[in-house]
Amino acid sequence: MFFFKKFLLAATGPVALGLLLLFAGLFLLWVTARQRAGRLLATAGALLLALAAYNPLVDLWLNPLERHHPILTDQQVAALGAGRRGPVPRWVVVLGGGLTEIPGAPATCQLSETTVARLVEGIRLHRLLPGSKLLFSLGETTTPLVFARLCESLGVAREALVLETQSRDTADQARRLAPFLGRDPFILVTSASHLPRSVALFRQEGLAPLPQAAGYLGQGRGPFGLGNIFPNAYGLIRSERALHEYLGLAWHQLGGRGARKGEGDAPPSPGSKESGKGYAAMAHR
Repeated sequence: MFFFKKFLLAATGPVALGLLLLFAGLFLLWVTARQRAGRLLATAGALLLALAAYNPLVDLWLNPLERHHPILTDQQVAALGAGRRGPVPRWVVVLGGGLTEIPGAPATCQLSETTVARLVEGIRLHRLLPGSKLLFSLGETTTPLVFARLCESLGVAREALVLETQSRDTADQARRLAPFLGRDPFILVTSASHLPRSVALFRQEGLAPLPQAAGYLGQGRGPFGLGNIFPNAYGLIRSERALHEYLGLAWHQLGGRGARKGEGDAPPSPGSKESGKGYAAMAHR
């Protein structure tokens, strides 16, 4: 089911679908006598690619995702840390957004730009909340200590850092972290467009996330300019991201979460024989 979901998300993207229609139309035009069908398919593919690359149109469906949750201001974070808005969050949870393991390369070169933006915001919030701990959910990796050293070099104390290194997607992250986070409120850091789906999945596990965006693709892109007039590759990137999130939300609503709640390994306790499996630099709760 996990791989079916990934295949479905990849195959229905505007680039993959647009090119499929375009090449199917060209095939009919050049190889068969079905000229009308070929023209229709090729035109549909070209239009889909053009519309998906047109930034003003992309804004119409990307912005609602990114504006779904308001930004936590520094004043609001300070109020949270002082206990003036309920229980003080003990955790800042950062969801990774991809990495490429390159032996010998610095950790910053192995993390995607999305992950770097999320991590920087997570560390900033962690430093604004004295006594908090940073939980960085990297996803599958065999070199967790490389990223642990990166966090420590950016000012995160070893005893305040936990790395999760086995989850495969957002639903898996929520399921694996649920036993560890408990029912106390925590700050959840991820990209703005990813927040609605992430918050829904974490709440489904009975958790109490306080959402915080780290990186926008739709808001604050400056005044109207040439980039808004002509379709471009950045528009395609934004379309792919928006469609991925909407399809993910639909999958969540239909109940296709992959593993059911309670399946899989719970986080190990500090000092146990399994504490190095999936969790590095384990911090005491």
